[in-house]
Formats: sequence, structure tokens, C-alpha cells
Amino acid sequence: MTFTTSVDYIRTTFFPGWDKGRRWQVVQVADLDGAQGRCERKIKTISVLGGIERDDLLALLIHEIAHAISNDFHGKRWLQRMEKAASHADQQGLPTLAALLRQQIVGYQDGFRMTAAMMYGEIENCVVSEPQVTFPQVVDFLRRDWGVNRNQFLRRFRRAERVFEEAQRNVRESAEAKAKWLDQQSPEAGLLNTPAPLPQTPAKHSRINCNQSK
Repeated sequence: MTFTTSVDYIRTTFFPGWDKGRRWQVVQVADLDGAQGRCERKIKTISVLGGIERDDLLALLIHEIAHAISNDFHGKRWLQRMEKAASHADQQGLPTLAALLRQQIVGYQDGFRMTAAMMYGEIENCVVSEPQVTFPQVVDFLRRDWGVNRNQFLRRFRRAERVFEEAQRNVRESAEAKAKWLDQQSPEAGLLNTPAPLPQTPAKHSRINCNQSK
């Protein structure tokens, strides 16, 4: 299958109710900063690294579309959608694809127990993605995905507010540095079309909409 036919196959076979209006783009790219795929829900774009073929490509497309349907994390909702896809792969007589999907499910269930460091990274991602977000909004967005109440979240992640404030400060400083850099450029040099990028918190999936109601 070509990339386009692979995308169409996954859409129609595994996610027939998703994106009926075809507002999402699914594209191949040459580089994703070390990631194989990325789902940017805010701009409705899924990017997939070129050179991935066959069942690996199908599994990657399912992985990212499951994010488009659920959220940006590998938590309960995403895992449920992946298991549903794996079961459907079994029904379609695709044991290799089903096995690849279940490998991911098991890997995230066993290896993605949310540590404090991981959660603090998600908080930083929220601030980078939505600089105007408030701390209560971040807490509610993250805690709901992991099925805990606000008090449980704050007891488990005691540095959450400090990490949030540090991330806000870093984003402000980066924005100020960018503005200063732009002010120093000469329009004649043609540099205004290539502004310095803001520093981003490294993340495989970095398009979190923390204002989103769930």
C-alpha cells in the first residue's frame, strides 16, 4: 500500500466515524525531532515519519488517530481506544497488526506509570502549548485523564504549582528574547521571515489544549 492508501484504509476500517468532514490532515514528513509520529489536535494534523512501511505504518497511524480521538496522553482513554483497534485487527485477520498494537498497550500499561517527573513534564507542555492557561485548568485537564480528584492530584504531585510557575517564567523569558531578537534584525536582511523559535519542552506529543473541556 502507498502512504495515501494506508491512511484511507485505517480511516475506513478502524475509525469509520472519525473525521467524516475530512478536516484532519495526515502527512508524511522527513523529521519529527526523534519521534515517529505526532498528533497535533489543535491544528488537526497528524504527521508521520517517512520510511515506515506495512504493519508498522498501520500501527503508527492507529496510534496517532487514537490520540486524535481521545487526548494527548497514553492514559486510560487512549489505551481503551488502542485495545478496541487491536480487537478489530483480530477480527479482520490481521494478527501481526494486532500484536503490534498490543505490544504498545502493554508497554504503556507497564512502563508508563505516571511518575512525578513525567507529570511535571506534562505540566510544562501545557504551559508551552497554552501560555495563558491557569494552574487550576492544568490540574483539571491532567487529573481527569488519570482518573483522580484534585486533592489526590495535588498530594501526589506536590511540586506541581512550582513547576507550573517555573514553566510560565521560562515561556515569558523565551518570548521576550524572541521579541528582542526581532527588534535587532534589519528588514533589508530578510530575516524577519525566519524568527527564532521558542524553546519547547521535549515531548513526543506536544500539542496539548489544556483549556479543552473533557
